[in-house]
Amino acid sequence: IHIPFCQQRCIYCDFYSTTQSIDKALAYVHATENEMRHRSKELPTTQLSSVYIGGGTPSLLPHEAIRQLFSAVRTNFTLSEGAEITFEANPDDITPELIDVLISVGVNRISLGVQSFNDQQLQLLRAILSRHLPAWRHQHGGDANPSNLSSKQEEVDKHRKEPAATSFSPT
Repeated sequence: IHIPFCQQRCIYCDFYSTTQSIDKALAYVHATENEMRHRSKELPTTQLSSVYIGGGTPSLLPHEAIRQLFSAVRTNFTLSEGAEITFEANPDDITPELIDVLISVGVNRISLGVQSFNDQQLQLLRAILSRHLPAWRHQHGGDANPSNLSSKQEEVDKHRKEPAATSFSPT
């Protein structure tokens, strides 16, 4: 499920996104609910083994919109036992409150979008993060880190559209 809201538009991103006010998020989630209701009729007996909420930046959604979105998923579709439920997040958006909401709606995997671990490349990309933020959040965030999810999974998705990116390097 694509959530198109972003704090700023990143030049490397090929996905549709908007920097319009997040106030439109509830209306967008409502429209997504309507689409799910329509699509669920096409898949009446299908069990979903995976749900991926991506973007854009879904972690910008108000908590009530996140709850509403997941309620619509569970109302309109059947999830298989052990379904992987992934929520994409910007590391800077991770808070104890967001983690609590994600756990309460059944998320068992967070995909952290890290564009680069190199500050110069991040400046070139005009990305929001610094390479030090994910590690700082993990070390100092207390409950505000994805390893506290019930599944105990943690993943960092490294987007590979940075200039001259040929191998992973944390420097």
